Amino acid sequence: MDEGLDKLLRQGRVWQAVRGPQAEGQGIASGFAALDACLPGGGWPRAALTELLLDTHGRGELALVLPALARLCTAAADGARPRWVCWVAPPFMPYAPALAARGLPPEYMLVVHPPGQAMRGEPLWAAEQALRSGQCCAVLVWADTAGDRHLRRLQLAAEASDAWAVLFRPAAARRQPSPAALRLLLDAEGLEILKCRGAQPARLSLPLHQAWPGVCPARPG
Repeated sequence: MDEGLDKLLRQGRVWQAVRGPQAEGQGIASGFAALDACLPGGGWPRAALTELLLDTHGRGELALVLPALARLCTAAADGARPRWVCWVAPPFMPYAPALAARGLPPEYMLVVHPPGQAMRGEPLWAAEQALRSGQCCAVLVWADTAGDRHLRRLQLAAEASDAWAVLFRPAAARRQPSPAALRLLLDAEGLEILKCRGAQPARLSLPLHQAWPGVCPARPG
């Protein structure tokens, strides 16, 4: 097989009729077996944008993503060059002791609060730069609004990187088309997969309220 094509296949950037958009086992394990079973790569998609829509903050969104973040940090510690986990415009300040207790080293947590973040797209621009830097193993970004152009640029930056990109937006954004490879809705009824390349929509009930408490207890000052 051509070396360039083989690389694209291993990275999950070319869809195959049998294997789907990502080779089995190429995803980032979420820590939730029921969710991994629904995702074509056996976990969160690499080199693609994941969009998580929320009906309210504190619904369990960090409980959903922190196991995978801890896995990425552990992988970086096993001989690879450590890289940042970048938090862009989080609605609460990440609590360093709680992160450290769960395997996320605070010295590699980078928190960015862009000015004018709510209205002008600064969070998405900052997240795009973090993805393109090659210095991050994961980029998490919160944005109340996002234009089509900003979303597309963020997706392209995710595709060009090997980092995990996660965009958190209000549930009302489900009415807006999105280039994200994976879109999920987290509400009082559980987790709903709205869009997933190579898989069908599904509704899941995960024990998010039982895990990973106390990570973001305070708003940024």
